[in-house]
Amino acid sequence: MKQTRKIKLQPKSREQSNGQKVVPWLNVRGCWLEELGFKPGDLVEITTREKLLIIQPVSQVQEKRSGYEKELRAMKQQLKKLL
Repeated sequence: MKQTRKIKLQPKSREQSNGQKVVPWLNVRGCWLEELGFKPGDLVEITTREKLLIIQPVSQVQEKRSGYEKELRAMKQQLKKLL
């Protein structure tokens, strides 16, 4: 189920060595996060691309990585057999 949500970026002052700087601030909250499987206290990883944020639970990221690593090991073993 793909849904789109619009959330306004807020200004937030940030102290820097040469004074104050206003930076964008994003606050994401709501029952819809829980409906998507996120729970308070979950650790998430944010992957960034140009003008794109991907937020996913760390457990999912680790599962994907271990799956990729498993596939890579299998491919290496196949290559060794061929050589």
